[in-house]
Amino acid sequence: MSRQSYQIGVLGTGFAGTITGLILKQMGYEVVLVDRSRHPRFAIGESSTPIADRILAKLCDQYDLPELRPLTAYGSARQQSEHYRVGPKRGFSYFSHHSQPNHPKDPQTVSHSFDAGDREQQLLVAASQCEELSDTHWHRATVDHFIAQCAVRRGLDLLEDVDLRSIELETSSAWRLRGTHDDEELDLRVHFLIDATGRRSPLASSLHLPEETDQLRTQSGAVYGHFKDLDRSDTWFRHANTSDEHPFPCDDAAVHQITTTGWMWQLRFDHQITSCGWGLPRQYMPRPEEDLTIWWQKRIEEFPSLRQQFSDASVVAPEGGLQHVPRLQYLRKVISGRGWAMLPSSAGFIDPLHSSGIAHAMANIERLTALFPGAGALPSEACLHQYGKNMKHEFLWIDLLVSACYEALFDFRLFQRVCMWYFLAVIHYERQRLSGSQSPPAFLSANCQDLQTVIRKHLTDLPRREDGPLSRHQINRLNSDYREAMAPFNHADLLSTANHPFYQHTAAPGK
Repeated sequence: MSRQSYQIGVLGTGFAGTITGLILKQMGYEVVLVDRSRHPRFAIGESSTPIADRILAKLCDQYDLPELRPLTAYGSARQQSEHYRVGPKRGFSYFSHHSQPNHPKDPQTVSHSFDAGDREQQLLVAASQCEELSDTHWHRATVDHFIAQCAVRRGLDLLEDVDLRSIELETSSAWRLRGTHDDEELDLRVHFLIDATGRRSPLASSLHLPEETDQLRTQSGAVYGHFKDLDRSDTWFRHANTSDEHPFPCDDAAVHQITTTGWMWQLRFDHQITSCGWGLPRQYMPRPEEDLTIWWQKRIEEFPSLRQQFSDASVVAPEGGLQHVPRLQYLRKVISGRGWAMLPSSAGFIDPLHSSGIAHAMANIERLTALFPGAGALPSEACLHQYGKNMKHEFLWIDLLVSACYEALFDFRLFQRVCMWYFLAVIHYERQRLSGSQSPPAFLSANCQDLQTVIRKHLTDLPRREDGPLSRHQINRLNSDYREAMAPFNHADLLSTANHPFYQHTAAPGK
């Protein structure tokens, strides 16, 4: 039995865990990366944002990691196609579909569930000014693999296919990890543990960490996979001669196909693969005994425009076909402690709506690594406590913003306007970061009390699904009320008659 000792042990080698390990290695710490599987492997969570790019760029410059810098913009990332796959993300596209289950089978005569000429069925929000500077969709299997290879080249020890049997706090200052690696006994001793393993965290199991998921408002699940030969949404607009109205090519974005009972994401990569998944309130998720392929096809059939879009598409990943998570949300009661800390993927999750995952991970990588003083010293317990407290507050804030959007699905005009609260928080957060304050603000301005007060006031009193679709008068009144309330923070002129629903000027400076 071999025994090895390190200052830092990172559990989980998705992009977040590995980047954290790389930074700490650059700071002079001895780091070991431990993973239960092996790269490359399928992963969902692929949509970057301006804030994610900005933080990653800052970290690359601060810690001398130039090999990761191309990932901060599509123009530079696509030049690395020999290493990983990406796709352009100019912003966010939302299209509203109406269920039409009793359609004819002939695609030439079928009526569409989406009217490409109706602006009230669309919402496009720009996140970048041009393709070169745009954000990226990360094909996680290749991007995570590339970052792990960078870590090895930088001298980090990477242990894959590890079966961890136990994680124990051996002394007040050392953890002992035992299991198997390459069919041999593994016995590691580390002074600090960083958990980036996700929902099935072995550290959470070892510490018997309780959850506080019942605090979360959002209650959704997902069915997802990667598809090839998916037709572009722009086909609808070209046929209707309305493509020129859009501020960017609508498929070069995080595409959201919205229905009254859920939504589908579509994230396109340059190698003709598209990540697709249904995000659904739990009551609309497939039953445990249902075949996911049959379920998917039945749901697509309800929306003729989507049925045509998927007519030639087929699942190519993961190997087992479509996957599902009955409920996406979870939240740990404790996120950090003496000698250990979790990154967001292990601490909690809300929902993929609006693509907050990569950005939230980057914000907390930045915050956690800043707690390490260098010279082998470890973060204080007080600092770690505040780190966990801040992250939990951010999760609850994301939850409020996202759950309100789910509540508004029954009327797309309401959904459009509720989404603006999310983008208001995003844009305010970008401006806070650009202000030059020494300590980064809380994610999505979760620490801005004035903004929180305004948003909470309006999101806790939304019209309800049981009241039915809103009248034109009600929508206009909400639009007026929201716009007036947003005024002190509305730097992008959200909800103005001139901009809505195609927002061309919400991109952060430099994007």
